[in-house]
Amino acid sequence: MTQRLSYREFKDELLLSIAISTSGETNKFVNPEEVASRIQERYSPTWVMSAATELRDTGYLTGQTFLSGGGSYALLGAGLERAEEIAGEKATDLYELIDEANAVPLADERGNILTDEHGNSLLAQIDPWKLEAPQVIQIDHVSPDFKSLDRALRDQIEILRGDNSLLAEGAEAGQRLAELEAGKALLRADQADASLIKRLLIPSLTWFSKKVGDETVSTAIQALIGILLAWLGTKI
Repeated sequence: MTQRLSYREFKDELLLSIAISTSGETNKFVNPEEVASRIQERYSPTWVMSAATELRDTGYLTGQTFLSGGGSYALLGAGLERAEEIAGEKATDLYELIDEANAVPLADERGNILTDEHGNSLLAQIDPWKLEAPQVIQIDHVSPDFKSLDRALRDQIEILRGDNSLLAEGAEAGQRLAELEAGKALLRADQADASLIKRLLIPSLTWFSKKVGDETVSTAIQALIGILLAWLGTKI
Protein backbone atom coordinates (compact mmCIF):
# COMPACT_ATOMS: atom_id res chain seq x y z
CA MET A 1 0.00 0.00 0.00
CA THR A 2 1.26 3.47 -0.86
CA GLN A 3 2.62 5.39 2.14
CA ARG A 4 0.41 8.19 3.45
CA LEU A 5 2.16 11.48 4.15
CA SER A 6 1.56 13.77 7.08
CA TYR A 7 0.91 17.40 6.22
CA ARG A 8 4.41 18.38 7.33
CA GLU A 9 5.92 15.63 5.20
CA PHE A 10 3.78 16.72 2.25
CA LYS A 11 5.08 20.29 2.45
CA ASP A 12 8.64 18.98 2.24
CA GLU A 13 7.74 16.75 -0.70
CA LEU A 14 6.02 19.63 -2.49
CA LEU A 15 9.00 21.93 -2.03
CA LEU A 16 11.38 19.20 -3.24
CA SER A 17 9.17 18.50 -6.25
CA ILE A 18 9.05 22.19 -7.14
CA ALA A 19 12.85 22.35 -6.96
CA ILE A 20 13.13 19.33 -9.27
CA SER A 21 10.46 20.57 -11.68
CA THR A 22 12.18 23.94 -12.03
CA SER A 23 15.67 22.35 -12.29
CA GLY A 24 16.69 24.42 -9.27
CA GLU A 25 16.01 27.71 -11.08
CA THR A 26 14.85 30.57 -8.87
CA ASN A 27 12.99 32.45 -11.60
CA LYS A 28 10.87 29.67 -13.10
CA PHE A 29 7.19 29.66 -12.09
CA VAL A 30 5.12 26.46 -11.88
CA ASN A 31 1.63 25.48 -10.81
CA PRO A 32 1.87 23.64 -7.45
CA GLU A 33 -1.12 21.45 -8.37
CA GLU A 34 0.66 20.15 -11.47
CA VAL A 35 3.87 19.56 -9.52
CA ALA A 36 2.05 17.81 -6.67
CA SER A 37 0.51 15.33 -9.12
CA ARG A 38 3.98 13.76 -9.48
CA ILE A 39 4.22 12.93 -5.76
CA GLN A 40 3.66 9.18 -5.48
CA GLU A 41 2.72 8.99 -1.80
CA ARG A 42 -0.88 9.52 -0.63
CA TYR A 43 -1.99 13.00 0.44
CA SER A 44 -5.15 15.09 0.48
CA PRO A 45 -5.56 17.26 -2.65
CA THR A 46 -6.90 20.00 -0.38
CA TRP A 47 -3.41 20.41 1.08
CA VAL A 48 -1.68 21.58 -2.11
CA MET A 49 -2.46 25.28 -2.24
CA SER A 50 -2.46 25.62 1.57
CA ALA A 51 1.06 24.16 1.62
CA ALA A 52 2.18 26.42 -1.24
CA THR A 53 0.88 29.48 0.62
CA GLU A 54 2.65 28.44 3.82
CA LEU A 55 5.89 27.81 1.93
CA ARG A 56 5.57 31.32 0.49
CA ASP A 57 4.89 32.85 3.90
CA THR A 58 7.91 30.97 5.29
CA GLY A 59 10.11 32.61 2.65
CA TYR A 60 10.75 29.49 0.57
CA LEU A 61 8.56 30.42 -2.41
CA THR A 62 7.27 33.51 -4.15
CA GLY A 63 4.03 33.71 -6.10
CA GLN A 64 0.27 33.77 -5.82
CA THR A 65 -2.79 31.55 -5.67
CA PHE A 66 -5.50 32.06 -8.29
CA LEU A 67 -9.16 32.40 -7.31
CA SER A 68 -10.03 30.02 -10.14
CA GLY A 69 -7.74 27.37 -8.65
CA GLY A 70 -4.06 26.53 -8.73
CA GLY A 71 -1.39 29.19 -8.72
CA SER A 72 1.99 30.32 -9.96
CA TYR A 73 5.00 29.92 -7.67
CA ALA A 74 8.78 30.00 -7.95
CA LEU A 75 11.63 29.04 -5.64
CA LEU A 76 13.49 31.60 -3.55
CA GLY A 77 17.08 31.04 -2.49
CA ALA A 78 16.02 29.89 0.97
CA GLY A 79 13.62 27.42 -0.62
CA LEU A 80 16.36 25.99 -2.81
CA GLU A 81 18.60 25.55 0.24
CA ARG A 82 15.77 23.82 2.11
CA ALA A 83 15.14 21.52 -0.89
CA GLU A 84 18.83 20.57 -0.83
CA GLU A 85 18.45 19.71 2.87
CA ILE A 86 15.31 17.63 2.25
CA ALA A 87 17.09 15.64 -0.46
CA GLY A 88 20.02 15.12 1.92
CA GLU A 89 17.66 13.82 4.60
CA LYS A 90 16.57 11.20 2.06
CA ALA A 91 20.22 10.19 1.53
CA THR A 92 20.26 11.59 -2.00
CA ASP A 93 21.31 14.77 -3.79
CA LEU A 94 18.93 17.37 -5.22
CA TYR A 95 20.99 17.89 -8.33
CA GLU A 96 21.20 14.18 -9.04
CA LEU A 97 17.40 14.08 -8.83
CA ILE A 98 17.25 17.01 -11.25
CA ASP A 99 19.60 15.21 -13.66
CA GLU A 100 17.45 12.07 -13.48
CA ALA A 101 14.32 14.11 -14.19
CA ASN A 102 15.98 15.67 -17.23
CA ALA A 103 17.30 12.38 -18.62
CA VAL A 104 15.78 11.47 -21.98
CA PRO A 105 15.77 8.09 -23.77
CA LEU A 106 17.93 7.82 -26.86
CA ALA A 107 16.31 6.65 -30.10
CA ASP A 108 17.56 5.76 -33.54
CA GLU A 109 16.55 7.51 -36.75
CA ARG A 110 13.35 5.42 -36.88
CA GLY A 111 12.26 6.43 -33.40
CA ASN A 112 13.12 3.08 -31.80
CA ILE A 113 14.34 3.41 -28.20
CA LEU A 114 17.96 2.29 -27.89
CA THR A 115 18.86 -0.24 -25.21
CA ASP A 116 22.00 -1.82 -23.80
CA GLU A 117 22.74 -5.54 -23.89
CA HIS A 118 20.53 -6.07 -20.83
CA GLY A 119 17.49 -4.39 -22.39
CA ASN A 120 17.77 -1.20 -20.31
CA SER A 121 16.91 2.04 -22.09
CA LEU A 122 19.91 4.23 -22.86
CA LEU A 123 19.43 7.68 -21.40
CA ALA A 124 21.10 10.98 -22.15
CA GLN A 125 21.59 13.29 -19.18
CA ILE A 126 20.65 16.79 -20.31
CA ASP A 127 22.04 19.62 -18.19
CA PRO A 128 19.35 22.37 -18.20
CA TRP A 129 21.97 24.91 -17.11
CA LYS A 130 24.30 24.19 -20.01
CA LEU A 131 22.05 23.77 -22.98
CA GLU A 132 24.02 24.18 -26.18
CA ALA A 133 22.77 24.80 -29.69
CA PRO A 134 22.75 21.46 -31.53
CA GLN A 135 25.84 20.85 -33.65
CA VAL A 136 24.49 18.29 -36.09
CA ILE A 137 27.20 16.39 -37.90
CA GLN A 138 27.03 13.86 -40.71
CA ILE A 139 28.62 10.48 -40.00
CA ASP A 140 30.38 8.56 -42.74
CA HIS A 141 30.45 5.02 -41.41
CA VAL A 142 32.84 3.76 -44.08
CA SER A 143 35.51 6.42 -43.65
CA PRO A 144 38.86 5.23 -42.21
CA ASP A 145 38.74 7.80 -39.39
CA PHE A 146 35.31 6.69 -38.26
CA LYS A 147 36.20 3.00 -38.48
CA SER A 148 39.26 3.65 -36.29
CA LEU A 149 37.15 5.52 -33.71
CA ASP A 150 34.36 2.91 -33.75
CA ARG A 151 36.78 0.01 -33.33
CA ALA A 152 38.68 1.70 -30.46
CA LEU A 153 35.46 2.61 -28.63
CA ARG A 154 34.03 -0.89 -29.08
CA ASP A 155 37.23 -2.48 -27.79
CA GLN A 156 37.37 -0.26 -24.71
CA ILE A 157 33.74 -0.89 -23.82
CA GLU A 158 34.38 -4.64 -23.99
CA ILE A 159 37.47 -4.33 -21.78
CA LEU A 160 35.67 -2.18 -19.20
CA ARG A 161 32.60 -4.41 -19.20
CA GLY A 162 34.82 -7.35 -18.31
CA ASP A 163 36.63 -5.56 -15.46
CA ASN A 164 34.68 -6.97 -12.49
CA SER A 165 36.81 -5.21 -9.88
CA LEU A 166 36.05 -1.86 -11.49
CA LEU A 167 32.32 -2.48 -11.84
CA ALA A 168 32.19 -3.69 -8.23
CA GLU A 169 33.12 -0.20 -7.01
CA GLY A 170 29.52 0.98 -7.18
CA ALA A 171 26.66 2.31 -9.27
CA GLU A 172 28.70 5.08 -10.89
CA ALA A 173 30.80 2.59 -12.86
CA GLY A 174 27.63 1.08 -14.29
CA GLN A 175 26.27 4.53 -15.07
CA ARG A 176 29.48 5.54 -16.86
CA LEU A 177 29.51 2.33 -18.87
CA ALA A 178 25.89 2.93 -19.90
CA GLU A 179 26.87 6.42 -21.05
CA LEU A 180 29.60 4.93 -23.24
CA GLU A 181 27.04 2.53 -24.68
CA ALA A 182 24.72 5.46 -25.33
CA GLY A 183 27.46 7.41 -27.08
CA LYS A 184 28.32 4.42 -29.22
CA ALA A 185 24.63 4.04 -30.10
CA LEU A 186 24.51 7.67 -31.25
CA LEU A 187 27.35 6.98 -33.65
CA ARG A 188 25.26 4.36 -35.47
CA ALA A 189 23.02 7.07 -36.93
CA ASP A 190 23.71 8.89 -40.19
CA GLN A 191 23.84 12.16 -38.25
CA ALA A 192 24.10 13.16 -34.58
CA ASP A 193 24.54 16.11 -32.24
CA ALA A 194 28.29 16.51 -31.71
CA SER A 195 27.81 18.27 -28.37
CA LEU A 196 25.71 15.36 -27.09
CA ILE A 197 28.36 12.87 -28.22
CA LYS A 198 30.97 14.82 -26.27
CA ARG A 199 28.79 15.08 -23.14
CA LEU A 200 28.20 11.34 -23.15
CA LEU A 201 31.67 10.07 -24.01
CA ILE A 202 34.38 12.49 -22.81
CA PRO A 203 33.44 12.68 -19.07
CA SER A 204 32.94 8.90 -18.83
CA LEU A 205 36.14 8.04 -20.68
CA THR A 206 38.04 10.48 -18.47
CA TRP A 207 36.50 8.92 -15.36
CA PHE A 208 37.48 5.40 -16.44
CA SER A 209 41.01 6.48 -17.36
CA LYS A 210 41.52 7.56 -13.74
CA LYS A 211 39.77 4.56 -12.16
CA VAL A 212 41.19 1.56 -14.02
CA GLY A 213 44.05 -0.21 -12.30
CA ASP A 214 45.80 -1.24 -15.52
CA GLU A 215 48.11 1.51 -16.78
CA THR A 216 47.99 0.11 -20.30
CA VAL A 217 44.20 0.35 -20.37
CA SER A 218 44.32 3.86 -18.94
CA THR A 219 46.75 4.93 -21.68
CA ALA A 220 44.52 3.35 -24.33
CA ILE A 221 41.49 5.24 -23.01
CA GLN A 222 43.40 8.52 -23.12
CA ALA A 223 44.40 7.72 -26.71
CA LEU A 224 40.73 7.05 -27.50
CA ILE A 225 39.81 10.48 -26.13
CA GLY A 226 42.34 11.99 -28.52
CA ILE A 227 40.94 10.00 -31.45
CA LEU A 228 37.40 11.11 -30.60
CA LEU A 229 38.30 14.79 -30.26
CA ALA A 230 40.30 14.70 -33.51
CA TRP A 231 37.37 13.07 -35.35
CA LEU A 232 34.89 15.58 -33.94
CA GLY A 233 37.25 18.40 -34.87
CA THR A 234 36.96 17.45 -38.54
CA LYS A 235 33.16 17.49 -38.33
CA ILE A 236 32.44 20.75 -36.50
